[in-house]
Amino acid sequence: MRTIAVHFSSNRMFMQDYLRELPGGGLFVETSESFEIEERVQALLVFPEIPEGLKLECSVAWRRKPTKWRSSLAPGIGLAFGTGNRSRVEFLLDYCRGELSASRKKGRRIPVDLQVDIVDSTERISGRIRDISRGGVFVSTDRRFDRDALIELDLYLDSSDTPERYSGRVAWLRAGEAESGVGIEFLFRAPIRRQRISQFVSRIERLIAEGKVPVSS
Repeated sequence: MRTIAVHFSSNRMFMQDYLRELPGGGLFVETSESFEIEERVQALLVFPEIPEGLKLECSVAWRRKPTKWRSSLAPGIGLAFGTGNRSRVEFLLDYCRGELSASRKKGRRIPVDLQVDIVDSTERISGRIRDISRGGVFVSTDRRFDRDALIELDLYLDSSDTPERYSGRVAWLRAGEAESGVGIEFLFRAPIRRQRISQFVSRIERLIAEGKVPVSS
């Protein structure tokens, strides 16, 4: 699968190239490179406030080839995000519209890069959190887990050297794609733990909305 890195100097640039007419939304990417219709590609969308980029697995919906004559229409492709990227697309739209701090959404996934240890009954498995919401996290790892398995998470929030222990359930699995991993739903044993995650996510949303780099480790 090929990766297309698209850099935006402002939120307005993303909204200008956003394709509302495609199912699940999409993006026009200017390129002279050749792509096949329905080809699967990974889009890495980079913003000044999200320098590590946000990854979306897309498909090529249409293409505009270079012409031999002068034209105001740039060559490129239309990438369809599809319904599988719904939460990440919602985050992008809220971010680019300046609405991140206006509302709190439980399912909104915020791009981060945080250390985490998954602890089960037999071992401790290190991974990286690629996005976090008020309800769970996506952990990038090649290790396989059983769906609905109950596990413990040691999260290193705020780039701290001291982890915080959270309980979770394996909600979904991703394998054989650009980045394999596991989606984990938080199982809050105490209200203070739910509050801690909510406060952390709110702070990251505020940092991004203010044009600052989110927490990274």
